[in-house]
Amino acid sequence: MDNNRYKVWEVRGDFATKGIKKMARRTFQDLSSNIEEIIANAYDEDAKLVKIIIDYDNKCLNVIDDGNGMDEKSLASYVIYGESNKTSAYKSPLFQRTPIGEYGIGGKLAITNLCNECRIVTHKNGKEHIFFMNKEQLNKAKYVSDIKSKVYTSDCDNNIHGTTIYMKNLCYKKIDSERLIERFSLRMPKSVNFKIIVSIIENKNKRDIEVKEPLFDYAEKFDFESNLKTIGKVSLVIYYTKEPVPAKKQGIWTKVNGRIVNEKQNWFGIENFTSGHRYKYRLYGIGEADGLKDYITFSKNDFVSCPEYKEYYEYISKCLADVQKYLLKRDEDVKKERDRELIKDVEKRVNNIVSKLDDPLIMGNLEAKIKKEFTKNIEEAPDNPFSDFDKVEEEANKIASIVNRGKDKRERRNQSISKSEKMTYSGRNYIIDTVDLSETGNLVEFIQEKSLIEINEKHKLFLKASKNEYLDNFVMILALTEISNDYSEGNLIIFNNVFNQLLKIAADQK
Repeated sequence: MDNNRYKVWEVRGDFATKGIKKMARRTFQDLSSNIEEIIANAYDEDAKLVKIIIDYDNKCLNVIDDGNGMDEKSLASYVIYGESNKTSAYKSPLFQRTPIGEYGIGGKLAITNLCNECRIVTHKNGKEHIFFMNKEQLNKAKYVSDIKSKVYTSDCDNNIHGTTIYMKNLCYKKIDSERLIERFSLRMPKSVNFKIIVSIIENKNKRDIEVKEPLFDYAEKFDFESNLKTIGKVSLVIYYTKEPVPAKKQGIWTKVNGRIVNEKQNWFGIENFTSGHRYKYRLYGIGEADGLKDYITFSKNDFVSCPEYKEYYEYISKCLADVQKYLLKRDEDVKKERDRELIKDVEKRVNNIVSKLDDPLIMGNLEAKIKKEFTKNIEEAPDNPFSDFDKVEEEANKIASIVNRGKDKRERRNQSISKSEKMTYSGRNYIIDTVDLSETGNLVEFIQEKSLIEINEKHKLFLKASKNEYLDNFVMILALTEISNDYSEGNLIIFNNVFNQLLKIAADQK
């Protein structure tokens, strides 16, 4: 390039304050996410305690931590947007915490959103430093470099350390402390050496509330751990709670370096599973994937679309599918056991009914009805006149006697079974049992030599009766049908009369 042809001058890089204000508004859009940024900074600096003071009386907000504090060098970098010593390899000096923040922007943007006037007091290495952040300066300045901050420094006790942020002339007219505590309990880092206290001052009264991780009584707990190809170690704990979880806490939350990232719960495709909505209201889980640190959105409330997150998503989805498969199987087993207990109750009722049928008076009346009906049918048959009434009487007596043999047949069958079977079947006229066959198998089988009625619990009609809670009546009708067949030996007149008599006895028992 021929420099003689050009006028040479320099441009100096800077950041427009207009851009800072846009970033602040769009990055942390609600009150809690702004305060969370300040808490995260304290966590990164080895704080054991962070106290958030909501002073309704004086309309101010203070955040106090006992972390490492800032010295002259730290302060010089703190006021520079984008300046941070928190690289990927950084570990906090005391607790070796991997930092949540790393851009050197979040805390400053959060303060910009929270208040118009801010005083920061920090202690480190026997020095107290005080400086101010004023939104009016930000509004007046065109570039960040135009803003000058004075720092007031004095000596202090060498044992004092930490930072206090005093905020007044707040940008939020109303602070919902309960919602804040709820959010902090879910999203902020938890460890044995980190505590968050929210102090509420109202009408000159003060109360302190410790932020605790949400706890739910759970019926089942599932732990998963794996080393994924792209992001390394991940873990997941899923709770299947005894009662439905509040809607805002349901689902799976993902922690990176101790802090929950996703703004809203993720279901990882559970809606696409079989019975996808069946369990979701009682599922609460925490995934931990520190390897996703480089794939968090700038606002730290979600993950960018990338192969690394896709691998994590597919892993969690598989874990959820395994949990649902287990819960479905468990519920099916519980339901199956409940159905079997119900069928045993039905068996008792059926045998009581049969005992009543064997009563000589009822059996005598039944024989008379069968005989009368048979005779009437013969006599009234127009195409097959039967003139020999003695033979009609004889045949009617034969037919009627069939029903009376039912009890004798059962007793003979019971005498023929083995001793071990007698132990099982003792005291029962008929045994009703379920068998695990298939949807295409027969619904019911009667094993005559054992007086055993087997019902296929995989049959669609059985499953429908179970689902719609009329299984007891369904099994009762099946059993009484088979028993009527056993008594009638194929004769329709006997079957109809026995079946109706059994139903009458059943109705009288209720």
